[in-house]
Amino acid sequence: MKTARVVKIYLTDEGRDISNTLVSSVEHFEQRIKRGFSESEMDRFLGQLQQLIVNAAEIGPGLGDRFGLLPKDMG
Repeated sequence: MKTARVVKIYLTDEGRDISNTLVSSVEHFEQRIKRGFSESEMDRFLGQLQQLIVNAAEIGPGLGDRFGLLPKDMG
């Protein structure tokens, strides 16, 4: 019988600082890129992008949802 090995990794203090900085930077980027769009406009746009992914998936294997971007009930 083979036993599984468990490996635990932890962030260093420096890694935690970098992680917090990245989260803040990504949130700021997201706010800036969405500027000028209402929430309903963004929802519609994302739905249209998801439909493009569904359409690509129908053309050929591997062309569609490679990154898991679609809701589970689509495509």
